[in-house]
Amino acid sequence: ISFFDSAENAASVYTRLLVWGRRSGVGLMSGETPAEYGNRLAQHFPDLDDEIARIIHAFNREIYGQVTIDDNILFRLRLAQRRMQRLRYWTSRLKT
Repeated sequence: ISFFDSAENAASVYTRLLVWGRRSGVGLMSGETPAEYGNRLAQHFPDLDDEIARIIHAFNREIYGQVTIDDNILFRLRLAQRRMQRLRYWTSRLKT
């Protein structure tokens, strides 16, 4: 649980998404934007499309839009991370 609770902003959540994707066999390609990477991840894991999109959107708002992410959004990002870590999705991660 501390792995998820230590996320302080959308950038740290996005960084964990990169690690999760790489460990799932879908690493970030050189020159790929966060949105492109999110689309590619969503193609491999369609059941997690909403979670991936939520993380990418918050990251883009925070980094490119210079908008501070409030606690409510950060809480939702943590929930998205938790859902992505569920054992239910490990079989699709192993197939990738």
